[in-house]
Amino acid sequence: MLKEHPSFSLYCERLAQTQLAPWSGTIFRSATIDHGSAEDLISGHGSAIAGGRWNPPGLRAVYGSLEAGLSVDESFNAILHGFGFSIEDIHPRVIVGIELNLEAVFILKTSSQIPEWIDYDHLLTIDWRAENAEGRETISQAFGRAVAQFGEALIIGSSVRTGLNIAIFPDSIRSGSIFRVIHGDELPG
Repeated sequence: MLKEHPSFSLYCERLAQTQLAPWSGTIFRSATIDHGSAEDLISGHGSAIAGGRWNPPGLRAVYGSLEAGLSVDESFNAILHGFGFSIEDIHPRVIVGIELNLEAVFILKTSSQIPEWIDYDHLLTIDWRAENAEGRETISQAFGRAVAQFGEALIIGSSVRTGLNIAIFPDSIRSGSIFRVIHGDELPG
């Protein structure tokens, strides 16, 4: 169990006063074939085990990108840099489109949309793996956890290259929202 970041309650206070936006579109996700079933791709179970930039271990999150190429860049960056693997450790992957029609999304995609209470650059650059290894939740994970309490997803810039990513919190999906793998019946297992 990680020590909770002290900014969590501030984020909750601010998000409680923030109007979240609906968002719909297609996002992309890249995953290894052994985690490539339609169910696995939107379960968030892997991130609940390992954590991620926007979720501490224990909170399910599904990471995707608003463009297919960025989803591949993000996943290879995690393999090669985040986990220190070599090129020989890269296994076959699937890239899928996921249809979203969400009711409550926190969107940070332009500087005019970033409130003064968010240190955007710090959220994108903090070494969440190192902080978690020290037993601490990061400020970005606290922010994601707060978003999950009030909304369904977070759209934010990539820390790998120019482009937008999304973190979807499956346990926060509202009953009227759509969250499904496109042509999921064509995937293995």
